[in-house]
Amino acid sequence: MGEFEKLYEKYKQDVTNYLYFLTKDVQLTQELLQETFLKASIGIIAFRSKSSIKTWLFSIAKNCYLDTVRKKQPDIQYDDEILLSAGIISDSFVERIENMDILERLFKSLDEKLKFTVVKRSCGYSFKEIANELKISESSARVLYHRAVKKLKNTAASEKIEP
Repeated sequence: MGEFEKLYEKYKQDVTNYLYFLTKDVQLTQELLQETFLKASIGIIAFRSKSSIKTWLFSIAKNCYLDTVRKKQPDIQYDDEILLSAGIISDSFVERIENMDILERLFKSLDEKLKFTVVKRSCGYSFKEIANELKISESSARVLYHRAVKKLKNTAASEKIEP
């Protein structure tokens, strides 16, 4: 088995889980998984180890996903990806976003730990990885994330931002 095949076997489930988290669509997840590893096989030569392989693969996967979303809805803004991946807004809602004031208002309602947790999860980090960075337990990281999402949804509802 070649080195890239070993890499694929090691990370395919993590990348699949991340893509499914973003898409909620099994078929699209599989298509994006193939595209992710195709791009990774081409770009592996240029990989500089500035991040972990997993982070690099998640970055490729996220970009493949965003390319797909942009093709469907060319108006989407890059910063909308945080709300999309956290499940706070839907694709149809993104069409109605006129500016990033909404994102700023929503995020102002969160303290730094909650912001950190939402952003890291939207980038595909596991709860274990988040817990390690915050020096807390994995279950505490899960609680932080769920509190953050709940608070964002409540803030969106109080400001009459349709989910």
